[in-house]
Amino acid sequence: MAEEARPFLRSQTDDYSREDANYGTQCAAEHSDSDQAVTDCEDDDSESDDDADIKRIRTKRLKETGGWLGYLKDFSIFIPYLVPRRDRKVQACIAVSILCLAGKRALNVLVPRQLGIVTDKLLGHESPYGALGVWLLLNLANEDSGIGFIQSLVKIPITQFSYRQISNAAFSHVMSLSMDFHSDRDSAEVMKAIEQGGALTNVLDTAILEMLPTFVDLIIALALLYWKFNIIVSLSLLAASISFISLEVFTSNWNVENRRQSAKAQREEARVMHQAVQGWQSVAYFNMFSFEKRRFGNAVESRLTAGRAWENRDACSQAILEGMVPITFFSLSSLVLYEISQNRATAGDFVFLIQYWDYLIYPLKFLSHEYRYLMSDLVDAERLLNLLQTKPTIVDKEGAQVLGQIKGRVSFENVFFSYDPRKPSIQGLNISAVPGETVALVGATGAGKSTIFKLLLRFYDVTSGRIAIDGQNIQEVTLSSLRDAFGVVPQDPLLFNASIMENLRYARPSATDDQVFDACRSAAIHDKILTFADGYNTRVGEQGVKLSGGEIQRLAIARIGDALVKLKHPFGGFLDGIRMFSPSAETRVMGHAVTVQMVEMSDTSSPKLDKHFVDHNEDGGIMYVQQPKGLYSACWGGLMSTRAKWLGAQAVMIDGRMRDINEHKEMGFPVFAKDISILGSNTFTRASRVNVPLQFKGGLWINPGDILIGDADGVVVTPPSLIDQVVALCQERAEVDEKMFVELRKGAAMGPLIKNIRKDK
Repeated sequence: MAEEARPFLRSQTDDYSREDANYGTQCAAEHSDSDQAVTDCEDDDSESDDDADIKRIRTKRLKETGGWLGYLKDFSIFIPYLVPRRDRKVQACIAVSILCLAGKRALNVLVPRQLGIVTDKLLGHESPYGALGVWLLLNLANEDSGIGFIQSLVKIPITQFSYRQISNAAFSHVMSLSMDFHSDRDSAEVMKAIEQGGALTNVLDTAILEMLPTFVDLIIALALLYWKFNIIVSLSLLAASISFISLEVFTSNWNVENRRQSAKAQREEARVMHQAVQGWQSVAYFNMFSFEKRRFGNAVESRLTAGRAWENRDACSQAILEGMVPITFFSLSSLVLYEISQNRATAGDFVFLIQYWDYLIYPLKFLSHEYRYLMSDLVDAERLLNLLQTKPTIVDKEGAQVLGQIKGRVSFENVFFSYDPRKPSIQGLNISAVPGETVALVGATGAGKSTIFKLLLRFYDVTSGRIAIDGQNIQEVTLSSLRDAFGVVPQDPLLFNASIMENLRYARPSATDDQVFDACRSAAIHDKILTFADGYNTRVGEQGVKLSGGEIQRLAIARIGDALVKLKHPFGGFLDGIRMFSPSAETRVMGHAVTVQMVEMSDTSSPKLDKHFVDHNEDGGIMYVQQPKGLYSACWGGLMSTRAKWLGAQAVMIDGRMRDINEHKEMGFPVFAKDISILGSNTFTRASRVNVPLQFKGGLWINPGDILIGDADGVVVTPPSLIDQVVALCQERAEVDEKMFVELRKGAAMGPLIKNIRKDK
């Protein structure tokens, strides 16, 4: 099987400095045979976050649909989430809102008309108080204390309905997408897109409850001015309306790209903040707080710069549009005053125009502003639209059956798979496991072990061949029933920021407390949990950061699924052949592994280190050095022990030869090796890699950070995730053996003691 993917980190041969540690943003280069390098990311000012894809899709859709009208039809995908087809309460609220809108349209005309009547009565020396009282009642009904108050109340269920529908639908759709989507997308970007998609909750209110009534207001105004004055006044208002709308369309299109860049910068700021906060432990491990502050500060500055460009143009657009307001009023006033001078209108008509002006200009300004807001909302929603148009690649086939009761025979039959068609990952795989059999997949990092597991759970589908459970092709059963059949122990378990009990019950919410306790006892974690102040109610923190690595791993094991997997470490972790040479038989060491891979000096293709390998042991671990097989030279000597001891190293363990035994003993530095030599390493070997997984034999690997334990009996390696289990089992065995020692000293026979005391311990 080919390697699964390229290495995540740079190789040790790359020039590297602290300032280069732009994880998440660093452009990694792959060098071809030519002098040029193909980078994995564009320049800083290039399109990121799939903006290029969205623009490409938009351009394609514009060509296919013949323009913006057709493109906007794509947003009809949101209609089911905005229109309450089955919610009677929301439908009733919309009906009441429409009635309020109709009443408000009438009042918009009646209120200024009534004030004109009051003026005419006053100028005609008639009592105006009755007409003024009618004006007061009409005005109260038209304000927020009347119809506006009712309209505000009924809008609440309408907007909440839209928000509820869109938020739930977006979340459900994103969670239903396949692994290829989630592995390619930044989670912070997706979450921010969903949040920005919430702007669509304003679309129903803007388009139906605001813009449509405004068009009605405008039509009424045109008709009223024609009826009350003449066609010229009406046409003047129509010309002003067309100018307002045309200018708004032009300025909005002029500024829409800046708005899009501003939204993109906001998402980038959220992404940087999300990564830094979520990865606080990694930031602390590498002391990158200053770097993260600079990185977030740069994101903030980018957001402000993008926002400034948009706001500057928006201010210019606003100034142009606002400048048209007095010009329009001047034109209409001049025409009406001319009518009055010709005795074709009264002074009350001019008072009518003054008050009605608010209702005239409001539709014009509102239409222009709402067009801008609507375009802004649609820009924000483009990413959500793209998400909702994304279809999962792994779905249930038509007629898929439930897996049902299974015996557990799993087989891979001539399976081929590749993440990239140009680079096969699995070729012709044929393996099987029968019920009750334990199968371990062994191989180097990137060999395809995780890929096989992902194929089994249908995170991806095979390119050819098939995977079967009890002879049934997994592509012919439902995804839900397939994944329900598995119990999974993640290599890097993710715990939710919740109590231990809630984490344990996640895989089976119906599990009883006793079932949870039994599972924890089986995983040797129950007693440890009881030592916590709040026991099973202890909150573990986001990603389990309040627990040790070993405790996290065992909690993951304890998670109740359909199976409790018992882990077995290859060869018991025993590094046979490696024994203690210094300083004495009483010495016992334990620490985390710092691995070093040596290669023969003639090997010119392997990487070279930027400094001596001993200098890499800066955090006081145990250096594990692996020498090429069959060499007679030593790869470790007294000078190296002197430096390692000064750095705080606890010991060195060599899968190969060492020399200068007396020097090691004199300084009291523990050295374990397979053999000794009088030859140095200068002309035979050199160090090539540090802190990489090294294979001891078969399935036994030493990974950076593994726990190495050595004494006069030899050396054993244990993954950190198993330490607590090993300790618990050792304590249990120690208690049993102590009982046997007591009985043996009394003369008891060995056989009965093993049968009665040890049993299956």
